[in-house]
Amino acid sequence: MNGTKSIEWCPVSRKANIALILCLLCGGLVNVHAQSNPNTTLPTGVSVAIRYYDQAIYFPGSDIEIKVTISNDSGNTYQFELADNRMYSLDFDVRSMTNVEVPRATKFTTQMNSNQPAFFRNVSINPGEAYSFTENLQDYRNIADPGMYVVTASFYPNLRSDLSGASKTDTSMKSNRLTLSVSPSVQGIAAVQQRIDQQTGAVLAREALPPDQVVSFTLQARQHGNWDRFFLYLDLEALLRRDPAQDRRFVRMSQADQQAMIEKFRNDLKQSTTASDISVIPTSFRIVQTSYTPDRGTVQVLEDFDNGSYTEVKRYTYTVQRKNDIWYITDYEVQNLGTK
Repeated sequence: MNGTKSIEWCPVSRKANIALILCLLCGGLVNVHAQSNPNTTLPTGVSVAIRYYDQAIYFPGSDIEIKVTISNDSGNTYQFELADNRMYSLDFDVRSMTNVEVPRATKFTTQMNSNQPAFFRNVSINPGEAYSFTENLQDYRNIADPGMYVVTASFYPNLRSDLSGASKTDTSMKSNRLTLSVSPSVQGIAAVQQRIDQQTGAVLAREALPPDQVVSFTLQARQHGNWDRFFLYLDLEALLRRDPAQDRRFVRMSQADQQAMIEKFRNDLKQSTTASDISVIPTSFRIVQTSYTPDRGTVQVLEDFDNGSYTEVKRYTYTVQRKNDIWYITDYEVQNLGTK
């Protein structure tokens, strides 16, 4: 469950001690005041954990999505500051098995050296709750060679005081360790073969499409029976956990069992052995309404289904969420509109 987010946003200057700049857009007034640090020490029971968001076989240059979760198992509400650009709140350490540090990614170096303000929000997590987000490890470290690596994360609840490299005085939470295997080739790897375009033979890559085009792309893929394209913009974990019973099972599992459960859900959709309206093939569809904020949105679609002697009409409302500039389908609702 996500913690409660405040609606106040502040740009942070990138000088030592990080001054807060509260932008009042109406009237163009700017007030500057010293940064508040609600958590100068970390309370017992608050922790950060990392795991692979959609674990696959990785190769040099491929995206490596890491899910970061801040959990509050203490008895009090925990508050922290979270930057819109997560690089101001998070860092990853990646080392080879011989303890050689992997160099910084160009994207990280460029953003950390840019003279731009960092916007952040105040986040509160109640006891027993957690807050999660996903980051691409390749944005932080340039993992250009195959091999075995160890990955850890550092989360800065009050942002960094020295954005070119965290100060020794910054308060941070250290995560668990992940073992990362990067393969030298994509040939013959089953997990990569799932991303091969049946039409062109190329490895499918997600693009920064707007929400309506993501939904249209997914529906067209299903109409043509192209499962690789169909799954490209589906958040299978989120769709799986729509079912409360499945969600309860999922959270009690180990990471390996969770990945196996997601893969089984993928196969069940392909084999039509699960009762899911999202994999039913529409004979035609048209998008009637799209609305979205920077991170979340909905797309309403009228879909026709041929049942032989009549055509059934349904309204699908797809929920989409943006992660690392890519929109994913995370939920949906179906309303029967009758027949024609």
